[in-house]
Parts: sequence; structure tokens; C-alpha cells
Amino acid sequence: MWEIPINFKEEKPIILIGIGGIMRTTVSKIVDAIAKVGPTNYSLISRMNKIPESTVRYNVNKLADMGVLVQPAVAYEKLGFERYWAFFEFGDKYKGRESVLFQMMNEKAYLVYFTRLLPQGKYVAILAVPTSVRAEYSRFISNMIDAGILKSCQMHELLWIRYPQMKTEYYDFEAKRWNIDWKALSKATPNVAEPRSEELALQKADLIDLLIIKEIQANAIIPLTKIASKLKINSKTAYYHYRNHILGKKFIRNYIVRWRGFGKRRYVTIPIKFWYTGLTGPELMQVQKTFNSIPLMWTDAISKDRSTYFAELAAPNEQLQDLLWFIWQSTESFASKVNSGFADSPFGLGYTVPYQMYSHGEWKFDAEKAVNNMKLVLAEKKK
Repeated sequence: MWEIPINFKEEKPIILIGIGGIMRTTVSKIVDAIAKVGPTNYSLISRMNKIPESTVRYNVNKLADMGVLVQPAVAYEKLGFERYWAFFEFGDKYKGRESVLFQMMNEKAYLVYFTRLLPQGKYVAILAVPTSVRAEYSRFISNMIDAGILKSCQMHELLWIRYPQMKTEYYDFEAKRWNIDWKALSKATPNVAEPRSEELALQKADLIDLLIIKEIQANAIIPLTKIASKLKINSKTAYYHYRNHILGKKFIRNYIVRWRGFGKRRYVTIPIKFWYTGLTGPELMQVQKTFNSIPLMWTDAISKDRSTYFAELAAPNEQLQDLLWFIWQSTESFASKVNSGFADSPFGLGYTVPYQMYSHGEWKFDAEKAVNNMKLVLAEKKK
């Protein structure tokens, strides 16, 4: 989820004259088009922007080197999942083995992301739990605590998660620098419209759908023909599932273009998490307005009871002071309700949709078996 590339290769994008006298790069036009039509429809992006298709293809394949990440916005709710923001505290005898536990939870217990927050050392995870196994999952957490693997677990069921697009109007692709007027942001009127109910409605998927989604999550610009080859299915079958199921049923809502930072130094980009608790209705609206004004935001979410707000941002270190000032002055009246931490990027990891838990048309889970598997693996690792 938080990826910071170690090596950055200099690429000078072609400059084109934009509308209204504003200089816009070829890359910024391509990035905006990807958000609308996806990253692999080179011919359509070419026609939309009157850019040669070869230029489109070249720049799409160089986005990662430019510090830009393309990801699909997977509609987990349509696949039958409820998502949770969770805080974990592990038993004392398992300290230093947290990454092993999180890896097993991904393989056996619907964990899709984890990291450690600094300086608190608090562990945060995102869980995608099928509605059909909610009660069994509650037993799983209780069994983990009873077994001493966990000391505690706080789970916040999420009403929704949003993935804002990169605001290219604030980013200079040629200079590779954010140009943000933080004082002017306070006058911005961002769109804070919440997902509509039909966007969250359950749709039936099959295993091929999930496997294709998994591959796209791993590499959003991979051609569908290569996905078909990797999955050992016919290309026509892959195209049918992608067109009629994945797009037709909106399992992938759209594609998200994000700035993930770059640089040879370890902490050139600083990932930060914020969460506000005990919010009133007006406070929730204000905090959403504040964070959706920020060009550096990656993700935001609210709890199902609408009292807690979560946000993730990726800040270049030279913007950190201004960012913190902006958040403080925008939410000063309820500053006592905010918590924050820096994500320990080298420790954290994000995963694809948990396709391995799907069998014979339904999501599977056995709480007792999952805990026993963890005990066995931990015992083997100890030896």
C-alpha cells in the first residue's frame, strides 16, 4: 500500500502547450486520461489527447520511474466483503515475529494490508472480511486472544473507503515537484460526496474474475493477453470475464493514479496516517473537507457509525511542515480528537484480493483451523 521506490531514473517528459496559457506535460494529460479509461487503452488515450499512441505507450510504461503508481479501485463490497481498520497488539512472546503473523493472516484470515506506526510502535491493518463469515471471524479474533497470540484487537467496520485521484494540477512532472499553495487550499471546495448505495451492492463473482483482478492489482498496466497466458486460460475467456464481469459488474470501479514518491534516500516520501475519533456530524464534514483538499492524500474512510475518520497521505519531506500546519489550523476546534503516526514503510505490506479463500462459489473460513495453523507455523519458526 505504501511503496517508496529506491532508484529513480531521470526521464524528461515532452512539454505541450495547454489550454489557457498553462503549460501541461504529456505525462499529466496521460495521467488524467488513465483515471477515466484505464492504463492499457493506449489508442483511446491517444485520441482523447491527440498524442501519438507510441508516446502514450512509452510514458505509461515509465510512470513508475516518475514516482507515479496506477492501481485499480476494486469494489470489495461488491465481492461480498466488509472492510475493517484494525489495531493489533501482539503477545509478548511473539514480539519480533509480527511480520510472520501478518503474512499468515493474509494467507488464512483475510488480511489485505498491515504496517507499524512510528513512534508508537502500534500495528495497523486493513481486513477484508466476507459478510458471510462475520461471526466465524469474531471467533477467530477471540481465539487469537485466548491463545496469547494477540493481547488486544480494536476493529472499526468501515462504511466506505475512498481513493482520490492524483491532482496533477498541483504537480510539475518536469521538475518532479509539488507546487502547493497551502494558504489557498483553505478556500478550496473539494468534492466529499460519499459512495452511492448501488456502488456497494453485492454482485456474484467467479474464480476467474478474482484471479484476473489479482493480477491487475499486482500490475495494472499488464496486457490482458499476458494475464491469460499466466493463468493458462484462453484470451477470449479473459476478455469476456474482464469486459462482462469485472467492468460490467463494476468489480473494478476505475483506475487510481497516485503519487508514491521517489528518491534514493529511504524517507524522501513520508507516509502518514491520521484518525479522528468521537466526531460529531459537522466535525466529520469539516475533516472530510480538510483532507479532500490536500493533493497528497492517498485514501480516506469513515467508520460505519460515522464517528471515526481515517486518512492516509504520502508527503514529500519538504512539504511535511506545511501539511501539518494546514491540518491543524483546519481542525483546531476539535484537535483533541486527532491521532496520527508515521507508517514504517519498510515493514508494511499490501496484498491483493484474497482469492485463495474462495472455493466452489463462496468464501471459506474456519476460525479454529486458522488459529491452529498459526500455532504450528510459529512453533516451527521458533525451532
